[in-house]
Amino acid sequence: MSRAPSPPDRPLVAVTRAAGTNGDLSELLSVGGVEVVEVPLIRFTPPADVAAWHAVVQARLAAGGEGWLAVTSPQGARALREALTAVGAGPEACPLRLAVVGAGTAAVLEAAGLRPAFQPSRAEASVLGAELPARPGEVVWHLTSQRSEPALGAALTARGVGYRRVEAYRTEPTLLTLAECAALRRADAVVLASGSAVRGLAAQVGVGGTVVVMGEPSAQVARALGFGQVVVAARPGLHELARAVLEAVPSGGTKSRPDQLSDRSVRDE
Repeated sequence: MSRAPSPPDRPLVAVTRAAGTNGDLSELLSVGGVEVVEVPLIRFTPPADVAAWHAVVQARLAAGGEGWLAVTSPQGARALREALTAVGAGPEACPLRLAVVGAGTAAVLEAAGLRPAFQPSRAEASVLGAELPARPGEVVWHLTSQRSEPALGAALTARGVGYRRVEAYRTEPTLLTLAECAALRRADAVVLASGSAVRGLAAQVGVGGTVVVMGEPSAQVARALGFGQVVVAARPGLHELARAVLEAVPSGGTKSRPDQLSDRSVRDE
């Protein structure tokens, strides 16, 4: 658990994404006038069957760009990058047609030399499913975790497009210490970027207090589990998530939202 030094009278906000991925959000919130404590609720591990995952990647490479690969989180993009390296495929000869959700996901792929072919008008899986230029009978392989939400598959199936869910990594709960549980209980708001994080908080800490979530799917999970104060970011993206947090704790100072940080999707799966 890490904690940014701040005056003690500031509202306390807990950020809970996987370790090493909270920095930009923490900076936005600190500038906005709140104290930030980092308590990761999830961690990422390799898929249960690494050989099967690599076989899917090799098969899609051999297919020469037939069908689509949907990458809906930065972790999915990292998993694909690592799998391509493992099977000896360089980005310069990669024929994959990649559809992505979120500028952050696209940035991970582009940094590896992979250019996404499609991004939806809104960084949500359901919108990707509705807008992806796939024809009925085509197949979309969704590179995700064992805990991914069903929105993409439902939207594609409704259009007659085939959907294949591929476990590219696993999302696992982090076992919290007593000190981390206490910090989450003290927080004026807890930021949750996925349904997995919502479930982890409920299981280990309870359903009291204010939670700020990224997207309606996570909000639905929170309400179903019994959270009574659920704030939903207006749109996907780092700045919108920070804006929702600052509005949930209005005593948090100036509510500045610096423009120097790129606005990107922060949803975890």
